[in-house]
Amino acid sequence: MAQELFASIIASMHLQNLFSTLHNKKHEKPSEILRDTFGFLLKRQESSIPETGLGVYLHGRAKKGYIVSMYPGTIYFSGDPMFLVSLNNSYILKCTNGFFFDGKPYGLSKYIFKSLYKRINYPGVFPTCDISWLEKNDEDLKNPLTIGQFVNNGTSIYKANVRYQELEIDSLPIELWKYIPNIHYANNESIAKAKKVVVLVATRDIKDEELFSTYIDVS
Repeated sequence: MAQELFASIIASMHLQNLFSTLHNKKHEKPSEILRDTFGFLLKRQESSIPETGLGVYLHGRAKKGYIVSMYPGTIYFSGDPMFLVSLNNSYILKCTNGFFFDGKPYGLSKYIFKSLYKRINYPGVFPTCDISWLEKNDEDLKNPLTIGQFVNNGTSIYKANVRYQELEIDSLPIELWKYIPNIHYANNESIAKAKKVVVLVATRDIKDEELFSTYIDVS
């Protein structure tokens, strides 16, 4: 338990460091900042698994235990209305504590995320989250980690090399909230100081390869 807590603290610090660098170097490309900070780039490309569409490729190196991506989308609790948005939706990630992350970047899911964003973000206030993950072009992402929803499930041939991990970032400065790719369906949770996120963590050292995970409940 102590080891897991320590790992979560380190992961949170790594994210805050990336967010701070993105904030302080606004005129540099986020993808280049990610490369300089974490040592790799992420790209959405045709998956090496036949007939699965896009996948996520890591160009560079990532050590075991390091964050390699984030899972964006609307956060629902078990009592929130999500029946319609869940229909034919393979992008919903279930957490063991009763939360669900909907990372679908189009259709009703996209409409709901944008509507929630507009509800609490207006001119003159600090943005409470990142909405750029809905863009199709990797170069348009303000936070270059936010393509975790495109990571494909591993197979007997393509072994999983990442796992999902829930993380809570405590006391994140308000000016850095704009890099969090999630918004709560319940309005009061979106302005909480502790930010709930799901990250993808390397289960082994990774070098220049596609990321694969296992679609199971997030621990």
